[in-house]
Amino acid sequence: MNDTFVLDLNCNYPEWRLIEGAGIPRAWHSSCVLHGCKLIVSTGCADSGLLVGHPFHLNLSDQRLIWTEIPGVWTPPPRPDHVGISLSGGRILVFAGSDRVSLCGEHQMFPGTLQYMLGK
Repeated sequence: MNDTFVLDLNCNYPEWRLIEGAGIPRAWHSSCVLHGCKLIVSTGCADSGLLVGHPFHLNLSDQRLIWTEIPGVWTPPPRPDHVGISLSGGRILVFAGSDRVSLCGEHQMFPGTLQYMLGK
């Protein structure tokens, strides 16, 4: 699936809104929120079974709600089954994951941590 929905609970009659353009469809990714309004989606596995490594962000405070790829000189190795958490100062910590898509087979675990930086 490659769809994103936003539910605005500030309306008298809340309703779901579809946000398009989320980049490559992915599963087994991580997501977190920075600065209270930027949804970050990191790595994972594409529908084709290939691992994807580029992160995207969605600024939830913008009315247009457009997915944007986060540019960078270096991108961490793609990985499914990892954890991403937001830290202070516009940083994201990415921890562990595996190097294979097969959830039933053997995994090579990534024991380290990585950090993305995203300004305010």
